[in-house]
Amino acid sequence: MTATTAEAVSAPSVTRNSLEVWGDPIAHSLSPRLHAAAYRELGLPWSYGRRRVDEASFPAELASLGAEFRGLSLTYPLKGVAYDAAVTRDRFATLTGAVNTLVMSVDGSHGYNTDVAGLVADLRDHGASTVERARIVGAGATATSALVALAEPLR
Repeated sequence: MTATTAEAVSAPSVTRNSLEVWGDPIAHSLSPRLHAAAYRELGLPWSYGRRRVDEASFPAELASLGAEFRGLSLTYPLKGVAYDAAVTRDRFATLTGAVNTLVMSVDGSHGYNTDVAGLVADLRDHGASTVERARIVGAGATATSALVALAEPLR
């Protein structure tokens, strides 16, 4: 998610400066430290926390968020329920049925799957121009994203 994308769906009169990563378990996540460092470097006055949320409590937790929330990063086991909660979804979210990023706006949360593009970029960074064979271990949302990434052009 870029600042431009987040700004485009934010209400102009609301300061949306809070973000969190949600999942269960979540205590091990380094995302708050990584995001805080990036926001400092970019000069953004945003905060990034973590919250333990399971699938059953997800709808109530999402509904309880205040107007200060800019977005959420979602990890296991929330990518499917985040997909269901999104009012719009990007192409990769639609292809995978998984959302790992929700951007908040006055009209609801907008869902993105950034895993696919990240995996494609990693393949390119490692010099791959095609993939003839691959083995995907797992059956969750990230495995589905890997499968879609393998079908994307690498050039």
